Amino acid sequence: MTVHIIGNEGDYHSVAVHWGLKKLGLHSHIWATPGYRQSQSMTMKYPKFDIVLGGVKLNKSDTVWIRRPLLPEIHPNTSDLDKKFCTNEYKEAFDGLLNSFEYVKLCANSYKAQRQMERKAMQLRIAFDSDFLIPKTIITNNQDEAKEFINQLSSSCIYKTFLPHIWDSEEKRTLNMTATTKINIDDLNDAFIAQSSPLILQEYIDKLHDVRVTVMGKVMIAVAIVNKNKLEAPPVDWRPKHNHTPMSIVCVTIPEKIKNKIILFMERAGLAFSCLDFSIDKMGEWWFLESNATGQFLWIEDDEKKLNMLSIFCSFLSSGDKNFNCMKINSSINLIEFEKSEEFINLQKTSKLGGQSFITKE
Repeated sequence: MTVHIIGNEGDYHSVAVHWGLKKLGLHSHIWATPGYRQSQSMTMKYPKFDIVLGGVKLNKSDTVWIRRPLLPEIHPNTSDLDKKFCTNEYKEAFDGLLNSFEYVKLCANSYKAQRQMERKAMQLRIAFDSDFLIPKTIITNNQDEAKEFINQLSSSCIYKTFLPHIWDSEEKRTLNMTATTKINIDDLNDAFIAQSSPLILQEYIDKLHDVRVTVMGKVMIAVAIVNKNKLEAPPVDWRPKHNHTPMSIVCVTIPEKIKNKIILFMERAGLAFSCLDFSIDKMGEWWFLESNATGQFLWIEDDEKKLNMLSIFCSFLSSGDKNFNCMKINSSINLIEFEKSEEFINLQKTSKLGGQSFITKE
């Protein structure tokens, strides 16, 4: 079998997993996007299931991991008049290709399910239907509705965005990015705030800490993200780019009732892989926050070497089983060994980043 990674050769996760799969003796192939180069070629033939990506044939018995595809790349000689047409044609062909992958033995994840689960409103709906506790939430562009929501809360309120975004000002030499932050009613006194873009406002859970659960088939690995200084309150957003408080991770056991809800959530969402975020309140209750079907997971091993996330994920992809339930670990497949490899050296050469900055926590 072949594992097809729909990612790119400048992505740490894609290259690390590609290296790990080769260590397992499997054929692995990274293909980023259709384009004018020979390596970007794609062919789909019907009525047979016949797909070729960059010269590599896709079989029904193969595994596909839709990591983070790049946008199609049109030929540089395309005239300005034709660029929009060619871009749209490539996009339509690529969408058709991505939706065809669900017919292989294991697709992590179905493109249709992955796109659906990028929508935070859909995540909350399926989480509620799976019997998770979810914070009170409003999605609105109405100033009065937003202020009324905050006014009725008995706790603090947080604001989060639908998608990550970076404001890069060369003139001011500043770089700002979206983060989950607390918001109060006075922040909405200007109607423009809500009218300029819809808001996601959510009840803030008075938490002990947050928990990240990485789900691979039926395997679930949970870590609590805790302050190294136990006297400090947990941050609203624990991700390092938003939080300057030193954090550490601790392995935690998932309660059986939460495991069952996660299984139900994954089935209803149509996902084989995802990273789920929870807040644990002071009564020990688990509150669902969100799901990231293309989430990062190797940072967990980078922080805690005994959690061999790379080896487990490679075993998951190589199993070809969406119900994968085996914590099989190959001790030679780990980040320390990967970062000694030729693949990692090449990754450093082709990227502006170096070393551990490759691994972001999101």
